[in-house]
Order: sequence, then C-alpha cells, then structure tokens
Amino acid sequence: MPLGCLQLDQSASKKLSGLDDEEERRDFYLIISQMALICIASFDVDEKHLRIVLTDTTQMRMMIHSSVIIQNLSHSVGACTEPFYINLALQKQRVLYNSYGFILTETLEKICQGPNLAVKSALPFYNEGGVWKLLSDIEYHWLEKKTVPRNGKVSLPIQINILTGELLVNGLPPSRLPTLYEEHPVFRELFGRELIEVMPSDIPGTIFSSMKSYHGYNFAFGMDDSEPPQLVIVASANDEILDLIPRRILNNNLPASFIDDYVHWYNRQSGMVEFRPAKSAWCSSDSNWPLRDTGSAWVLKRPGQTLICPTSSTIKRICQNPRSLEEETYIHIIRDNTTFALNISLPRLRLDFSLEQGSSGIHRRQFRGMYVDKVQQIGTLVSYVDLRPRVGDVHRVVVKVNLDGNPLSGGLAGG
Repeated sequence: MPLGCLQLDQSASKKLSGLDDEEERRDFYLIISQMALICIASFDVDEKHLRIVLTDTTQMRMMIHSSVIIQNLSHSVGACTEPFYINLALQKQRVLYNSYGFILTETLEKICQGPNLAVKSALPFYNEGGVWKLLSDIEYHWLEKKTVPRNGKVSLPIQINILTGELLVNGLPPSRLPTLYEEHPVFRELFGRELIEVMPSDIPGTIFSSMKSYHGYNFAFGMDDSEPPQLVIVASANDEILDLIPRRILNNNLPASFIDDYVHWYNRQSGMVEFRPAKSAWCSSDSNWPLRDTGSAWVLKRPGQTLICPTSSTIKRICQNPRSLEEETYIHIIRDNTTFALNISLPRLRLDFSLEQGSSGIHRRQFRGMYVDKVQQIGTLVSYVDLRPRVGDVHRVVVKVNLDGNPLSGGLAGG
C-alpha cells in the first residue's frame, strides 16, 4: 500500500508543471498531501507490529518520505477543514509519535539507511556519504548529517525532523524559485511555466538547486550582477556538468541565427560549447554544432561541415556579391570538409550559393550552370543579382530577389 501511494504521488507531481491556475494547483497539492497521509495511515498498527514493519528500511523510507511530502506541501495546501483530511492529519501525528521512539532507541548506524532513502527520494541527487547524528540532546527528534562534496560542489548540512517530517538543507526548507527567476526571459524560453522545486545550492556561483531532475538534468540557478541581471543556469547529469552561455557573449562573433536559434551549453568535462537547437535544448546530438578550442582559435565544426568566420578579409572578398544582398551577420559560410567547397547561404532570402575548390566563380544553386557575375552593374542598393553562364554565352540573366527569397522576375541582358 505505501509504495503504490508514493508512486501515484510522484506521477501526480509531474502534472503540476502543466497547471497555471493557482486554484487548480492547490487542489492538486491537496490530493498529493492526502495520498501521503494515506501512506502514513497504513502504518497505524499496534506497537509490536510497528516495530517489525520499521525494521524494513524500505518501509521506514516510505513513512519518513511521506511525512516530508506533507510538511513541504503544508504551506501550499493551507488550512484544510475537510473532516477526512483532519482525521488523516491526526492519525499521522499518532503514527510518527509512536515511530520516532522506536527509531531513536535503535543505534543510528542501524537505522541510518531509512532516513538516507527518504532524503534520497525527496532529493534525488543527494549522496549518502556521512553519518546521521542527533542534532542535540535537547532536540533529540532532529537528525543531522553533511553531504559529501563532489565535482567541485560544497558540503551542505541536512537536517530532518522525525516527528514532523520537516526537511532542511543548509537551514532552509525546500521551496519554489523566486518570481524574479521564474519570470526571466531565459527561464521562460527553457522551462515555460514549469514549477521548479528548489533548495539551497551546493554549486559555487549559484543560489538554488532543483530538488529533482527535469528533462534528465538537475539544475542550479543564480543571478549575476549585470544590468539587466543575467540568469545563471548549471545543468548536471551523472558526471556531466553544463553551464549555460549567455547569448550576449557570442554577439558579433557568429551569424545571428547561430546565436538566436540555439541554446549554448559549455561542457566542463570536454571543454567544448555545444550548440543545441532552441526547440531541443535538452538533447545532445552528433548533428549539433560543437564549438572547440583548437589552441589558436575556437572552431565551430560538426561531422562533414565547418562554419567559416565571415569577417576575415579573404572571405569578405569572396562573398562581396552576396554581401550586396544581405547583412553580413545573416550570411552563413560553411565549408564541406570532404570536397572543400564553400556553401554560402542567405537564410532570410532563401538563397544559396557555392564556390567549388579551385574555382573563382560563385554559382547560385537554384540556377544550374549560372555563376554570379563579377560585374554587378545594377548596383548594391536593390536586391538584384547578375548571373552569367560559366563559359561561352555572352548573355546574362538578371534575377530580382523578393523578400521571401523567391525570384520575382528574370530577363536576358546583352553581354
């Protein structure tokens, strides 16, 4: 019975992220709290049988974790006056009072696995190193231990009240992120209206850590002192730690769409920055663009392709004609690592050009056999491109480009 209730509770918790209405949220919190109370009510047996049940660390974990859930939701649920809820709450107090006496008469080494499993259920990234001890002779219903620092994290004290289920991390109860964080544009882009339950962070440079994983990661949040304040996000999964790179750092160094259409994660282990499409910010893929430090420069390269810096003098000369059609920051120059051809793309105009290795002529892919004429006599203030055949024909084709990238008209002009 307790295990089934707890699994249902965890399933219901996931639904909360899709609820924006505060009244709906409160109703859901009430349901979760009631299920946790029912879990504890299943331990309401005589003292002899209760001792036998609690010798099973899994059962002890269920009871303590359920009490933690109820305590954490007490503020959100508020003062519920339903008789059924009140009776369950009174039953919970009786069970916890009868249980804590047994727990504390046993040696802490013997019962430590129960609190460990309960805290692990509430804080999935909690490590079980260290030993539980009584907080003091007076506060004998409080157990305390410190987390083991790993991967550059700091040690944090954790306290749990066996009588009430109150769980404290670094002296503070778990809560939700402040409004300043939840309303930040970066948070909205990545998490939408998702409710992130947090506690004090053990990662330097951040203030809050998520209590459980979201999208496969545990998160730490902070806010820097820039103007406007920039949200700091650190994502971790297993031994991988990722830092979110603010887009402003990449401004003027890359084409605009490589900045605006991607989320940029710096991997502390590999030392590279992975460009993930904004719509799949949590998915690492071989098709994503990794930015690597080669020692002399940072290179954006994925299998088969390398992004070429558009600001070099050589590239500026090569792309002089495409630059008459589009702002430099919206031109993509990508080298094919097999053929060494340069592919020049103007995404906003939906135009594509290419320059083959050993060739001096740029041709537009939409017009086979036609190359961009070096003599652009019409001028650069209107969206026209002069095209000519590679050899033989002295006639030229003048293509007017619409804002959506489609040719509006074309005509032959004498050589």
